[in-house]
Amino acid sequence: MLNGVRLACLSSEKDMLLTLPDDDILARLVTLDAPLGWITRNDVADVLRDADARIAQADLRVETVMRRLSFVAELLLPWRKKVLFAPHDTTVGLASRKAREVMARGYLPPAQPHPLALPELRVAHLGVSARFASLAPHINVTEENYETVLDNADVLLIEPFDDNPNMQAAFAPVLLAAAKTRGVATVVVFTNAPADSVWHDAGHVVTETGANAENIGLSIDTSLFNPVGFQTLNTDPLLAVTHTAQRAPLLHATDFTPRIVTLRGSVKPDVATHMQATVGTPHGLKHAFRKASVLADLPELRHNDSATAARLVLAAVACGLPVVTTTDTHAGLSPAGVIVTDTFTDTVHRLVDDVDQRERVSITARRQVLTTHSRLAAFQKLLQLIGYPLPKPAHVTVLLATNRPTFVNDALARIAAQNYAHVDVSLVLHGDTFDTFDLPEHALVSAVTRAPNSWTLGSCLNAALDQAHGTFVAKMDDDDHYGPQHLNDLLLAHGYAQADIVGKQAEFVYLADRNITVKRPLGPSERRRSHVAGPTPLMRRELAATHRFLPLPRRVDSTLYARVIAAGGSVYATHARDFVLERRASGHTWTVDDELFETTATASFDGLAVDAASSSPR
Repeated sequence: MLNGVRLACLSSEKDMLLTLPDDDILARLVTLDAPLGWITRNDVADVLRDADARIAQADLRVETVMRRLSFVAELLLPWRKKVLFAPHDTTVGLASRKAREVMARGYLPPAQPHPLALPELRVAHLGVSARFASLAPHINVTEENYETVLDNADVLLIEPFDDNPNMQAAFAPVLLAAAKTRGVATVVVFTNAPADSVWHDAGHVVTETGANAENIGLSIDTSLFNPVGFQTLNTDPLLAVTHTAQRAPLLHATDFTPRIVTLRGSVKPDVATHMQATVGTPHGLKHAFRKASVLADLPELRHNDSATAARLVLAAVACGLPVVTTTDTHAGLSPAGVIVTDTFTDTVHRLVDDVDQRERVSITARRQVLTTHSRLAAFQKLLQLIGYPLPKPAHVTVLLATNRPTFVNDALARIAAQNYAHVDVSLVLHGDTFDTFDLPEHALVSAVTRAPNSWTLGSCLNAALDQAHGTFVAKMDDDDHYGPQHLNDLLLAHGYAQADIVGKQAEFVYLADRNITVKRPLGPSERRRSHVAGPTPLMRRELAATHRFLPLPRRVDSTLYARVIAAGGSVYATHARDFVLERRASGHTWTVDDELFETTATASFDGLAVDAASSSPR
């Protein structure tokens, strides 16, 4: 009757058995993919988390069978109330309903909302839109509440529209005087500073363009314009966005049928209907970007307002769209993805036809835009101008567990080579092979834990987590290969994807015994998925501390993802570049034949081909 079920025994005492209450729907046994050996009392709760999902699936299967085979159900009903199990804490119970009750008491809390970028900053805001104020707690100022709001504010932020620089002119001197009396820093943000405005008496007049000394540069909303949904193969190879009715002869010099997009209210170009589309919202514009491979930014198509034209380019690049132009008039921008060329047609063909090169250009360019032209980056420049102390950059603690002394130095060197500077390592030396190992002094190592052989991988990672103090924790392995932008890209993805866990797919795998690197067809990246590669996840430390790793010798990553998703969280896969998984004949918790990697590969490279997996354009 129980053929194939493996029972995890939680006690060395054979007589410590618990009979489930009669009101439970179905008796359960906890099954696991791997034998555990002995686990401690504190591990019971961790095991329950993984077990409950399996129990729910078993419920569905059993109840379906029982409905169809009523005579079997009648035979099983007396039996299913008396199955025994052996947890240490008899107050917990193992039924799905019981586990849910435990969760309700705080055992597995729901996913925490994503925090504001600047939670400590109190902003009094005046403006129709809150482009920058939305990054911090803010209250809109009115003529009725301004005194109360200013009494509890650090900054008075005023954001007029370009076409209304004198908004609420009668209220301006009263508000500015009240802020000055209270010592509240006052800043007004213009795209282009007008010659005169009622707000010029503010303490700081900041512009996004022009030669003003207090210039923060153009920025875009990266919570909307970002690589989420990026596609390598697209329905519209060539895209152009126009604000005029002019034709662009170069668009028709390629072999591709270009898609012409106009913003609602603009004059439509004189082209065939099937070659044009109209978008009325920023979301519609992003949808058009997502379906395209290359954006043509030709001078005759640009908006007559240079800031609007430049923002369009930034938005396209942030979505992963390389931009090809013949004349770059976007002074001061020049992101890597804007290619200025005299050979427009050849450049477009090269990007559309060479998927690998297009992805490399895309990743490099969007990384630059997401870093330097985000609203947060511009707002931090603004705060710096007014002398407000900036928050410290997020710190990342790398969880590194190893049972191979010869791999330690190389693993630490890869972490030290990361371009993200705010990193430390919580290191676990697992097994008696380290009894005589002298760990070399390394500036990154903030904690060292020596774990006995009897500990599982999950227990080792929990020990590393307990010693971590970063805002984020990232799991990295001792034998895999990471490019210098690996951690930086994970942190960017955590911001724009608004996911609880971000990581990469193991698209590139080095088969050490065969000395080849293969590229695997794992489906699109920049999407929410149920799984990312085990050596790559990054998450907030509080999230990891809440769920922890199950005390298993393997599958510690996939079981963590499943429990986070079950609690309402999400897992996101950013691009797979700058990461190569290394496989050898033994020593892996994930056991699979190398031949499977080779036979399913879409490309193969001699040796350890780190360059093939790199995000740097060729």
